[in-house]
Amino acid sequence: MKFLRTVFILSSITFMGCCTSDKVEPLKAGTYSGVFNVKYGSESYSGKTSLTFENARFSSTSGQNRFPAGGSGVYTISNDKIVFTDQNFWTADFDWGLILSGTYTYSFDGKRLTLKKQGESSSYEYVLEKVSGD
Repeated sequence: MKFLRTVFILSSITFMGCCTSDKVEPLKAGTYSGVFNVKYGSESYSGKTSLTFENARFSSTSGQNRFPAGGSGVYTISNDKIVFTDQNFWTADFDWGLILSGTYTYSFDGKRLTLKKQGESSSYEYVLEKVSGD
C-alpha cells in the first residue's frame, strides 16, 4: 500500500510539472514598430524596423546598412516559437541572419512583441510595439 501511495504522489508531481507552462498571449494581426538588435561577440548593431502580420503572412522593413535586412513570406506559430519562411532572393554579401527567417522565440503581452534568435556566434532580437491592427 505504501508503494502505491508513493507511485501516486510521484505521478501527480510529474503530471503537474509537465502541464504548467508560461502562457504566451496569441499574436495579433497588424503592424509592429521598434528596434532590431544584433550582437557579434562584443560588437552590437541596431536599426529601426517595422513588422506586419496578416493572414499567416509577414513583411519586415529593412534598416540602414541591412540592420535588419527585412524579409517577407509566411509564418507559423507553435507555443512560444514563430517560424518565419522568407520567400525572397538575396545576395551573398552579408549575414543572412539579418533576414527575418528561421525559428525565433517570442513573447507578446498584447502590446509589446519581442523576437529572439541565437546564432552560432551572434544573437538577433526584435523589440517591437503594436502600432496598428486588431
